[in-house]
Amino acid sequence: MTAEKYNVNDYKFDDRTKEQFIKDLQDGLKKEVHAINIFREILKTSVVEKPEVIYVGSEEEGVVIYEDGNVANVDIFPDYLLKYKKHRRIRCNLVEVKVCNPHSKFAYFKKKQLEQYDELDNVVILFVMGISTDSPKFILVTPNQIMNMGIEAERVYGKETYRCNVDLFNWEKFSPIQRDYSLLDKKYIKE
Repeated sequence: MTAEKYNVNDYKFDDRTKEQFIKDLQDGLKKEVHAINIFREILKTSVVEKPEVIYVGSEEEGVVIYEDGNVANVDIFPDYLLKYKKHRRIRCNLVEVKVCNPHSKFAYFKKKQLEQYDELDNVVILFVMGISTDSPKFILVTPNQIMNMGIEAERVYGKETYRCNVDLFNWEKFSPIQRDYSLLDKKYIKE
């Protein structure tokens, strides 16, 4: 893996202006921090054994850092690590947070970003719809699951993107009430 392969311009930046990209990035990071904090609380009361969500991103959680007029703290690595115990062993997953508007009919996942996450092998996406509402919905999916939904990538803002109908996901599986088995083991994509 070379540094050039994971340049932000290769997978994150798109047809938006630099100013719009930075504004969207700042707004998105605030929503992601809020979502991960709710997720932490949900995990604490779930049957997941000894869950711990650790921030492993740049210097300061939710803050955009600039160097030489460019965003310096954006790369392919997810910002969080989920550590938990299962079958008497410590397990870990990198967690990428994806936040979607509560009224969206589609969720967008950049193809190259999913491919790079899939190469890391232990990434799970915490996908949240409606984080600014009183009842946000959560699911957990892997990059491979998204790429194997039978959806062809299309160009969105100049990038190959999977446009997934949000009705293809089992939002009710992550119910705060139904915690009879691990939230991490449920199937969140409809067959």
